[in-house]
Amino acid sequence: MILEKKIKIGFIGGGERSFLTFTELVSRVDVEILYSVFMPGYEDELIYCTKLEETAHKHNLRFISSDKITKEIIEEINKIELDVIIDGGLWRSIINPEFWKSAKYGLIGPHGSLLPAYKGWAGFNWYVLNGEKEYGLQVFQVSKHIDSGKQVIRKNDRSLVNIKMSLENQLMARELLDIVNVKATEVILETIDLIKSDNIDFEDPDDSQSTWTCSRGPEDGEIYWDQPTKTVFNFIRAQSHPYPGAFSFHDGEKVFFWKVCIPVNQLKYVGVIPGRIVKVDNKNKIIWVMTKDGVIEVSHVSFEKTKDQIKNATEYFQSVREKFGLNYFEELKKIKAAMNL
Repeated sequence: MILEKKIKIGFIGGGERSFLTFTELVSRVDVEILYSVFMPGYEDELIYCTKLEETAHKHNLRFISSDKITKEIIEEINKIELDVIIDGGLWRSIINPEFWKSAKYGLIGPHGSLLPAYKGWAGFNWYVLNGEKEYGLQVFQVSKHIDSGKQVIRKNDRSLVNIKMSLENQLMARELLDIVNVKATEVILETIDLIKSDNIDFEDPDDSQSTWTCSRGPEDGEIYWDQPTKTVFNFIRAQSHPYPGAFSFHDGEKVFFWKVCIPVNQLKYVGVIPGRIVKVDNKNKIIWVMTKDGVIEVSHVSFEKTKDQIKNATEYFQSVREKFGLNYFEELKKIKAAMNL
């Protein structure tokens, strides 16, 4: 009996996507995970770090939980003869190239965009915000330069190893990310198969096609209703759960919009006030809010003071005389301050 050679890997990552990927890798009989580094992440991501730790314990695998790749971690992983280190996702700190120098294929993982496009921060969110027709992840070999390593390709046909998915739908961020997480795991498993069959290769990206994105924070989520309907819809869905949420103001209070869509059979308005509620449907528990050229159907919202208490829109809003918009009270304060009033 000839024993099949196992692919020896290291693993880094945190969050939901990494947990899904790590679970699949652990279940493979042709993979041996020799060392892992789990990133705790933000407060709402800690649960996945715990799950990663529990899985590693269950299978008697070596690991450490850390937000940074320390000198000690680098020394430990370089003692091991690895074929590859897999980045399962959610790694936010800079990694010293010394970390992957002992692995035959270095550090490999799917980037949150179709490199060399959308380098930088919040790739997924910017794809949706910008109204792109599709979103994707490119598998690449991490280098010392940010988001600029070699792209992973299939040796036999020179095709890129990536995943793509349509954004031409009305799915919200959480629903889209569920698809992304599954596909990201699948493409990492394919990468392992490529290594195993010696069908993996690398090529330099076309840097002339590089584009960059800036970071986003909760404060960047204010809705401007005087934009086209599709723009407003994409803006809201790109920042819905698990992100901080897109918001607007109603009588000086911040309102978060969690579930919206573009109604198919909407009326044609020639008298338009962006942000105005023009329909209250108590049967379906939705309201319509005007944009520059149409309406957005809103089903789930919450107020800042009770942000986690998400309710049907009609539980809060019952009049077509109501309107969302800028925080006029704050704007008035700024004006008065500027005029020394």
